Amino acid sequence: MDQFQYPNTEYSKVPENSGHARKLDTVFLVSHHLNSESVPMWVGFNACLHQDRLLKQVVHHMPNLNQPITKDDVVADTMRTAQKCAEECGQMYDLVTYDLDVAKTASHQSARV
Repeated sequence: MDQFQYPNTEYSKVPENSGHARKLDTVFLVSHHLNSESVPMWVGFNACLHQDRLLKQVVHHMPNLNQPITKDDVVADTMRTAQKCAEECGQMYDLVTYDLDVAKTASHQSARV
């Protein structure tokens, strides 16, 4: 049986910041070993060193439904609400998560539109 030969050059490249990350990891290990009570764990240690400049996101949940989600009109209503939310946010799409049974109904609903 022949072995698949595919030279993956992207995988073997080391990111430019990997040396810096290794140094920070070593600093964490030594600091934590010497003074484990005042040095936070790895995630907290890195969070103290990193400044997150990204805008904060707000996550909302749709209101609870008083009807079974599997009804066609309820699924259509949730899809309309999601589209309205996307428009209000200036987005082309919105994300709605359904279970498989409801997703089938939603797929049929979107095919009709």
